[in-house]
Amino acid sequence: MVSYRRCMLWSCRAALAAITICTVSGLGCGRVHSARKSREAKELLTKAAAAYAGLNSFSEETTIRARSIYSDQTVEKVTKTRFWFREPNLFYYEKKGDQSLVWACDGKRVIAYYPDSNMYRHGSAPPDLAEFFRTVLFDVDGLSELALLAGGQREDVLTDLQLGDVERVEGVRTRSISGDIASLTGSDEDETEARQTLWIDTKTHLIRRNRVVIQRHDESMRWEETMHRVEANPDLPDERFQWSPPPEAKPVPAAQTPPPQRP
Repeated sequence: MVSYRRCMLWSCRAALAAITICTVSGLGCGRVHSARKSREAKELLTKAAAAYAGLNSFSEETTIRARSIYSDQTVEKVTKTRFWFREPNLFYYEKKGDQSLVWACDGKRVIAYYPDSNMYRHGSAPPDLAEFFRTVLFDVDGLSELALLAGGQREDVLTDLQLGDVERVEGVRTRSISGDIASLTGSDEDETEARQTLWIDTKTHLIRRNRVVIQRHDESMRWEETMHRVEANPDLPDERFQWSPPPEAKPVPAAQTPPPQRP
């Protein structure tokens, strides 16, 4: 006859084995679930890039809220923008607030106007928006909907992609994805953490909100852009792109040409 003590020992071993099996199984399911989420995030990002690449015209207005902390000092800024584009090289970009700026191209010439100094400069129109981004602006860290529109940005600028929840932005149903910004995430010595989150329209696959958070030692920056009045392939007449600086504005001397600014 098996003793009561031995029965209890067998029962404990069986329970422990069951717990171990369930734990290992749970860990395996967790890894599979995480991999699936990452794959779905990449697929959604690919759809967003394809959506912008397929546009013949585009317009949007945005609100940008930036919050920076340097040691014990906090700076908060709000910027408003408007952007119109029509293939192949007509565009108008206006930024009001921090470092106000206007870029306008009517297909023949491109004008940059700096309201704070009431100065402008101009040149020949680029053949397309991609050339404008390559030669006039700068390398954009992270993903930018304007760079995606120009076809001048690779999707792999974000790593460790994760799929987020379904949320509504400006009444639009979106799905968020987030990833580390490869060009800003530093080495172990630099200890820079940079994460970007994009809220993508589940129907049109256009970006409706863009958030970048950067942390470095005792400094941090949070930059969030919310898109309003987003229109895919709107009817934009030539008059939208025919713009000139105020009559009293002065040309920028060649030696004092302001550096390119991020739109």
